[in-house]
Amino acid sequence: ISGGIFNNNSGIYDGTGAISITGNCTAYINNNLTNTITIKIANSVISGTGTIFNLGNIELSNSVINADLINRNRIWTYYDNNAINGTYANDTDAQLNIIGIYSYYAKLTFAKGFTNSGTITLTNNYYSDATLNVTSDTLINAAIGVINSKSIYPANMYLNTILDNRGRLLVDEVLTINKSGAYHKNSGTFLLNNDNLNITQSGTT
Repeated sequence: ISGGIFNNNSGIYDGTGAISITGNCTAYINNNLTNTITIKIANSVISGTGTIFNLGNIELSNSVINADLINRNRIWTYYDNNAINGTYANDTDAQLNIIGIYSYYAKLTFAKGFTNSGTITLTNNYYSDATLNVTSDTLINAAIGVINSKSIYPANMYLNTILDNRGRLLVDEVLTINKSGAYHKNSGTFLLNNDNLNITQSGTT
């Protein structure tokens, strides 16, 4: 699907193939959508009042999702202009990967706080940074949740959010937590394997 407007009124994406949404396409999810295949979204916008239930794979590159999204399998994000503005949940065993590739750093911004019950990984395949931003409210890392900072090549990983860590935070590459006025909480584990964890405090809280 390249360019223009695509309306998805309801249904299931299933099978062994993939769907690509590219070329400044605007796709509307007007009712609930269950995905079990690979959806590749590049330079496009997904909007609508329905909820996307991801049981397959979503690849997000310089794109925005303005719909609610429940991830139950895998999401990969590349490049620095990605956003999820609807309600989000990273369910048990789900994977959210923010990957810097080549010389391009990766950034994913959430408009709202969410709960991670699966795994969030900030990583790269070259000397490129990866960033997760949460604009409003708190990222809750549940007791079964994992946040992992690692890389193949040296780089910097960033969590720009209020963090309530109840699970495990694994640092294999330098990780900086930075949010003005944040009130962070930790009742879980910080495991610093091969690098440092930096927490930058500013503001009045």
